[in-house]
Amino acid sequence: MKAYKGFDDNFCCRGFQYEVGKTYRIPDDEIIGICKNGFHACTSPIDVLNYYSPYRDTLSRFAEVEIEGDICFSQGKDSKICGREITILRELTLKELIDIQIHPEKGTNRTVEKDRIIYNKEQQFVAITNEEIFKDYKIYVASSADTSFISRDFSALINQESYSSAVSTGVFNNVITMEDYSYAVAANRKMSMDNAVAFNDYSIAVALGSGGVKTAITYGESSPAITDSNAAIAIGDCSEAIGLGRSSKAIAYGDCGIAITTGLYGSAEVKGEQSIAANLCEGGVACAKTTGSWLILTNEDVEGNLIVKTIKIDNKEYFSNVFYKLDETGCVIRA
Repeated sequence: MKAYKGFDDNFCCRGFQYEVGKTYRIPDDEIIGICKNGFHACTSPIDVLNYYSPYRDTLSRFAEVEIEGDICFSQGKDSKICGREITILRELTLKELIDIQIHPEKGTNRTVEKDRIIYNKEQQFVAITNEEIFKDYKIYVASSADTSFISRDFSALINQESYSSAVSTGVFNNVITMEDYSYAVAANRKMSMDNAVAFNDYSIAVALGSGGVKTAITYGESSPAITDSNAAIAIGDCSEAIGLGRSSKAIAYGDCGIAITTGLYGSAEVKGEQSIAANLCEGGVACAKTTGSWLILTNEDVEGNLIVKTIKIDNKEYFSNVFYKLDETGCVIRA
């Protein structure tokens, strides 16, 4: 059975090391069970993000796999399965994973029955359902430009048009926009996991809400990612990552990027050239991976007055790959 699986940045899952092209098998005398024993994956690509958010402590990785032998099916609300044997067919980028969700025929050697397409002219969206591939799930795809699509009930919104927005307020949201000048917004006040992903240039990803795990990621140039929880990741050049909540992480990968955290104990990190990491919160830290980048550090002194210092990473006084913060006297120290 064809399925999709997530891994950490070392291509491990729960401490087990995988490798593309290899097959792994549980001994025949062991009992297979969901969340107990066996190799787990999801038949619906988008469901993988429920277990491997695009960003956890590091960027997650994904693969197309084949599950064989004894297979158990989840009784929950997604497409998780568990099998005795797994073959790692090929690694997928996040964009490829989502593309297969929209176009199942792009999966390796997959035979797909014709999808039932439901057009709703008033709301301007397309509902795609396929009993074999998606089971009981409905993946909503924006069908035209200059539209907004809002969902409160479904777990996935995918917008393929420019100048459009996709907004979801349901539980366990995966909100994705794939063209320029688009908005992906996941907003939920419940304890849930929400991923807002914008792939192309000049787009915005926003993941907000109290509780749970909220991750906002942008891949294009000049595209901000904003979250009030977990992580804001901006991968393209000249993009901004903004973490607003307590203990949020803001990471800018591209050159001339900006990472800002404003919540208590936030962490701002820049990895590209000529970038700025700003810690604008008490107990926060900042780090730059390259020389020539700048850190803005803040704290309060014992009387509650704001202290601000700016330092340049020169590998002489202040070094790359080191997290810095201000103490209560205004001294720059290693975190």
